[in-house]
Amino acid sequence: MAGSLTQEEIVLKLLQNDSSREWAVGKVGWDPESYESVCKWDGIQCGAHDQLEKIILPEEYFEATIPSEFGLLNGLKQLSLARNIGIVGTLPPEVSALESLEVLDISSTSVQGTMPIFSSKVLKEFNCSDTRLGGTIPFLFGISKDDMLMFDASKNSFSGTIPKSLGNIRNMIYMDLSMNKFVGVLPEEMGNLKSLEGLFVNDNQLLGRIPPGLSHAERLEQLFLFNNSFSGTIPVALGDLSMLKNLFVDGNRFTGTIPEEVCALNLNSDWFSGHANTSGRDGCNSVACPVGFKAGHQGVYPCYECTHAFMNPYLGSNECVDIDQRDILKDMYNEMDGDNWVDSKSWQQMSSAEWPESMEECNLEGITCNSAKHIVSISLSNRRLKGRIPSSIGFMRTLSSLDLSLNSITGYIPSDLRWAPLEQMDISGNKLEGFVPPTLCEKEYINDNGYNGRFSCNAIVCPGGTYNPIGRENPKEDKHEFKCMPCFDVDQSSLLGQKSCINKAEATLSLSSDQKSDDHTSILYEVAIPISIAFVFIVSLFLYKKYDEHKRRTQTQYYCNSNGVKTKSIFAMGKSPPSIFGDTQSNVRKRNGLNSLSFDVSTDRQKDAEVWLDVPRGQIT
Repeated sequence: MAGSLTQEEIVLKLLQNDSSREWAVGKVGWDPESYESVCKWDGIQCGAHDQLEKIILPEEYFEATIPSEFGLLNGLKQLSLARNIGIVGTLPPEVSALESLEVLDISSTSVQGTMPIFSSKVLKEFNCSDTRLGGTIPFLFGISKDDMLMFDASKNSFSGTIPKSLGNIRNMIYMDLSMNKFVGVLPEEMGNLKSLEGLFVNDNQLLGRIPPGLSHAERLEQLFLFNNSFSGTIPVALGDLSMLKNLFVDGNRFTGTIPEEVCALNLNSDWFSGHANTSGRDGCNSVACPVGFKAGHQGVYPCYECTHAFMNPYLGSNECVDIDQRDILKDMYNEMDGDNWVDSKSWQQMSSAEWPESMEECNLEGITCNSAKHIVSISLSNRRLKGRIPSSIGFMRTLSSLDLSLNSITGYIPSDLRWAPLEQMDISGNKLEGFVPPTLCEKEYINDNGYNGRFSCNAIVCPGGTYNPIGRENPKEDKHEFKCMPCFDVDQSSLLGQKSCINKAEATLSLSSDQKSDDHTSILYEVAIPISIAFVFIVSLFLYKKYDEHKRRTQTQYYCNSNGVKTKSIFAMGKSPPSIFGDTQSNVRKRNGLNSLSFDVSTDRQKDAEVWLDVPRGQIT
């Protein structure tokens, strides 16, 4: 008995409609009139004393929701409903609260909702790949999950940052977070996963550098980073990963060269097996084609040199960038809804005429050229631009001023803007989200960034949840009014570069009309801001101490993984699934369809200048 229901009655809650009842026909058991013990039913396994432990029904093609009554099966260790597209609804909290649960596989179903919070401390495998889950992963998700070996959340709509606590799952072997909408950086804590063999974070919106500490994950065999916005260089420390077999980095913003220590690992060799001609392949271009070249396919050998009027400043790029200024303006017009711009008649005339050579781009509204007819300034403030900022703008070799403020531009700030010799840039008053790319934060001279040796992302735009009358900080001014100030307006909390705060006092105090004076507003900020900061500090300190206490406790325990698990499922029933390095190259990639461990700002800035060696600035007049 489980509560007031028998195990048979609970399992039969899965038969909810004609589809599921039709599926049950011909199955052993799965009938209210059946005399067979539930332990003998198809897809059911029991343990001692006939306690139901496993429900395994993959690819059964019936329609149903996961019954909340499954939460009454206190001995349930495994629930596998994979590849049943007819499984809909949310995952009941009663199921995620099961304390004996070891395996939950709802992959390739239509389950929706957010990432569940599990009560089980013995959870070994959670596979929710290719479902309809979204939202953020709770920041303490990785706490008290020492037994977890596999976590697959790929091909969903998860967003936010990757929690640092995932680096606390010390026995993790396989982690797949690919094909989501994760932002921010890859946590350094991932290097704590000493048993990790596969890490897949490709096809997200991650930025920043590869954390050198990742080299501490000494058992790592597969590292997929492609199709993000990572920048910086490939750390030489990755050469210490002696077991690494596959590393894919294309579709990012990596510069420099592949370190010799990484080239020496002869990575991705299985990717090239069966190719007729690989005579030009070496350990470096097997990881990524060099700067100035483009790859024929997925960032690796064969590599083709970029021709005149094109360039490529990144490792492993699949294309060469058009640096012709007219083509870049055309790209900008098309990407930002130029047909609906205001006060831009000459742009629209040129577009209607299909950008003829007889019409000079220097005569367009908002465009300023030097004597050599090279564009030095683009000023399109308050002209109803919308869409995303094209990354190609960053390849305008003489552009020193860019003003796209007070429009309806969305998306993220492209890191490619760092390549242009910008001294002034105003992208405030739009609907931009995310982060300022680190390489742009470290760019000297832009908006006086680097003044007195101080670099700040706030010199580019104010971060989300703050505002300033000019949408950014002035590095030359230390007064309060020149800083990015807190804004409590919910609608503005995620937007960058805001110039005003509509309801800055709304979350702390409701003022009557006769109180809304400048003096009272000043008093409000003097009181509310310190209180808010103190509250956040106390809560953060409490959570940190709890996390640190758990971390110290788990680090004192010695563990050596020797089970040799290679499959995505630790319950493979004696049958290993196909390797992702299977018969085709697409399977290998799992796709549908500075040689220094420390970062030196001055060194990286010097490399930024060197990227233009194939198009020397000195040749521009």
